[in-house]
Amino acid sequence: MTHETDPRDLIELDELAALLREREGPAQPLRRQRARPARRLSVAIGLLLALAIAAALAIFGELRGDGKPSGPRGVSSAACARAVEWQGTTYFGGNANQLLSLGPKLGKGTIPPCGDTVVNGVPTPPGPPGSVTVVSIDGVSPRAAIATLGERTVVYVAPGYFPQIPKTALHDIVFGPRAGVPDERRDDCNDAERAELRAKVRSAFFGNLHVTLLDSPDLARENTIFPEARTVIEGGGPEPHVNPGEVIGAQVLVCRKPDDPHFLKLVATRLRLGPREAP
Repeated sequence: MTHETDPRDLIELDELAALLREREGPAQPLRRQRARPARRLSVAIGLLLALAIAAALAIFGELRGDGKPSGPRGVSSAACARAVEWQGTTYFGGNANQLLSLGPKLGKGTIPPCGDTVVNGVPTPPGPPGSVTVVSIDGVSPRAAIATLGERTVVYVAPGYFPQIPKTALHDIVFGPRAGVPDERRDDCNDAERAELRAKVRSAFFGNLHVTLLDSPDLARENTIFPEARTVIEGGGPEPHVNPGEVIGAQVLVCRKPDDPHFLKLVATRLRLGPREAP
């Protein structure tokens, strides 16, 4: 059976270099003796092999799941998130905290093409979209998240849903079983002031809300609200979620750093979503 390598699984060049350094072992004292021709030949062959691997990785370099672009010099790629389009919704992918338990097949999905790539200053249009078999995840509604056939380490979450809600299957898949994560407060919110906000949702990915603030002149209008495990969510239906264009209410911690006047983070302590009937 032929196994095709997923380009997203390729490591980056700096990771390859780090791996090679780990294999070198501790530094050895310099010996003033003439290297044998056979040893020089083996070292040369090893070096050429390492360069060939690096060149291959550069040729096939692209955006990995952790959001770090890679590629050969002279090539810059547009931001290409892992995504699958299924039944009119674009689901965005991230690494699962555990191996997924996959359910029945749901049909065919589409992998959208990446944005334009610039090679030595010349734009290259994106390639055609790909096709993939979409499957359900045990314990999770396909409205909230899906997976792809044979891939048990990537979960694709629908926009507007909240993996941050503890004691749900989606939370455990994304963040693990600990009820206290994610913790968006940490050290930056120890002395945070509290604020009441009204905001219009522009987009929502993995629960983070990109919003336009409506009645908060002291804060930038275009902002992001970060829910966490302690956030209380009111409304939004049996499977709480929001859609672009909806107006929500929020109680937030306005987190700042004394040594960084540009730092601002809005952490939700409570979200009030609109009423929504069960699907």
